[in-house]
Amino acid sequence: MESVVVCCVCNGRMREPIKTLPCLHSACLQCLKSYAAKSLRDDHDQADSNCNAAPITCINGGGGGGELNLFLIPQLNVASSSSSSSSRSSRTIVCLRCQSPCEIPLKGAEDLPTNYFTAGVVTAAISSATIDPNKVKCELCDEETAATVKCTHCHQFQCDSCKRIHVKTKATSHHQFVTVRDALRGGSSSSAPRILHCHKHPQYEVNSYCKTDQTAACPQCVVEFHQGHEFTLLSTLSEEFKDTISALVNKVRFQFVSKVLR
Repeated sequence: MESVVVCCVCNGRMREPIKTLPCLHSACLQCLKSYAAKSLRDDHDQADSNCNAAPITCINGGGGGGELNLFLIPQLNVASSSSSSSSRSSRTIVCLRCQSPCEIPLKGAEDLPTNYFTAGVVTAAISSATIDPNKVKCELCDEETAATVKCTHCHQFQCDSCKRIHVKTKATSHHQFVTVRDALRGGSSSSAPRILHCHKHPQYEVNSYCKTDQTAACPQCVVEFHQGHEFTLLSTLSEEFKDTISALVNKVRFQFVSKVLR
């Protein structure tokens, strides 16, 4: 289980938000952004070095009125450049865990899917470590201020000052919070339940399930990508799955008891 919460970039315990690469390995968003920026910058520098930077020269030949001007153009290292471009695109990085090429969205690593499962495991790991809630620090400021809440959208611990800024900022004014103590227990307060937001439209809550495409969707996704499809509410689907899972558990329990009593 420990390997699940280890960042594939820094090899330390992951901090939320946690993003999943196309190869299905996960990393802290901040680690991923730093690694992607460095990787793409190194690729750009490598492309520049493939150019033989010899100056353009001019050879004047002949004499009188019939001069021949021959320009020697610097040559590109075509073999090196083409092989590099064929294996790596300008938005591709290599996963440090499995060495697979992974495409980074045009909007950046923030647009990669969030790994809520691993985030839950991290929260459980923190909880099991019996960390004192009073010793949890704010993840947004540099003053080592004690955190008082955790944003259920950004998955970051915040102090009172950062929370006030958070709720006054238009882009994050709809975010909700739980206390540090509740966050460490993996629970949520009744007034601020954990909400799953759409990674394509962060301002909207994911509350529907498209049966046609078999995917969860927010109201804006329904309008843009799923018109005319068959839907159900996630809450309804959740209850259906609970009943199905409960029936399967009872069936397995019955089969187990029957074998033991034979």
